[in-house]
This record gives sequence, C-alpha cells and structure tokens, in this order.
Amino acid sequence: MSFTYSIEIKSQYAVVAFHGSLLSAFEAKPFMEELHEVRKNISKFVIDLQGLNHLSSEGLGILLQVLTKARNAGGDAVIINISEDIQKLFIVTKLNSIFTIKNNLTEASQFYAGK
Repeated sequence: MSFTYSIEIKSQYAVVAFHGSLLSAFEAKPFMEELHEVRKNISKFVIDLQGLNHLSSEGLGILLQVLTKARNAGGDAVIINISEDIQKLFIVTKLNSIFTIKNNLTEASQFYAGK
C-alpha cells in the first residue's frame, strides 16, 4: 500500500494522519511541502499513525523532521495511535524518549491544553 496523508487544522494544533507505508523521503515530499505551508501558522502537531502499516528508517527521519521543525518554531509533535510493531521500532531506536507518545487524540489534546 502506498503512502497517503491528511492534515486537519484544529484550533491549537494540526492533526496529521498517515496511511499505508512510509518508506522513502521521495514519497513524503508532497507532505513535507504542505507541512511547510501549515507550519507558517501552526507549530503544534498530532501525528496519527493508526493507518500506518510500515515505517522505514527514512520514514523515521520524516517524523524527526516534523518534530524538529515544530520544536524550532516553539511547538511540539505528539504521536498517537501507534501500533505495537511501530512502538517496538520506536523503543529499539530510542525515539520513544524523544517523542511524546499518547494513546489517542483526547490524550494529545489534554497534553497541549496543559502547555
């Protein structure tokens, strides 16, 4: 399954939903271009991985770019709905200590409400 995404703007943050397989930076180029435009007005992101089946090292790099751009703009990026397999990948790479990971959108909203 190829990589697709959607971006939904909420009042305080944007929800980015990934679907399919995020395997290369080339596949994610349209997303990164759109993210650049969204980031002009929003610096807080919720990244929903519920629809993501596979994530490569390049895909992890894309997630790190989102986090870095958000934090450089004074915001953050929260990961939600992470599958067990991708959770294991985050643990092995120690990215679970870099990203804020919440179970769902409600918890992510509460995280941002507390900031």
